[in-house]
Amino acid sequence: MGVGGSEGRKIIWASCKKVCEPREADSLGILNLRIFNVALLGKWIWRLGTDKGSLWKEILESKYGG
Repeated sequence: MGVGGSEGRKIIWASCKKVCEPREADSLGILNLRIFNVALLGKWIWRLGTDKGSLWKEILESKYGG
């Protein structure tokens, strides 16, 4: 019973757009990682501007400049 053989598991290919559709649309409902990443980066930029004196901000500023 080898992978890819007649008794093995088969890979089902689907487009990223289809996989990221909501479950209500009979899809997997997986998050679109590109959009999720942009949102998280926006949150970090916001926190960088609003957190005063936090350790992680001091580390970033000492490493990359303020």
